[in-house]
Amino acid sequence: MLVPKADWELEAFLEFALAVGLDVDVGSSTSEIPPRPDVRFTVQGEERFAELVEITDEELAQRTMRSLKDHKITGGAFSQRRPLFSAFEAKSKKTYDTNGSPLILLAYYDKQFAADNGTCPSSC
Repeated sequence: MLVPKADWELEAFLEFALAVGLDVDVGSSTSEIPPRPDVRFTVQGEERFAELVEITDEELAQRTMRSLKDHKITGGAFSQRRPLFSAFEAKSKKTYDTNGSPLILLAYYDKQFAADNGTCPSSC
């Protein structure tokens, strides 16, 4: 069963908050609807927001989908910088309703490994 995007983003944010030690108030995190950012939460009673963006090389994603559909192995290079810059640029052009509360941008990799100076995760 597919998890709705809002639920998935909320879970991803909470995992991030836990990993970095962000002291999010228990039960304060909620998914929001545009023009609000993706997640509303509080830290020590103060309202905050987080906007999430997945970093994905769209050309790589399209090649992968064609490969899965056609059952043919494909190859090709992929980019780390172009998708990162593209995601930041797209989010910077948006306007969010935060009532003046702080907003963080959480960029993450889900379907593609982050650049890591030439090393490969153990799952490669």
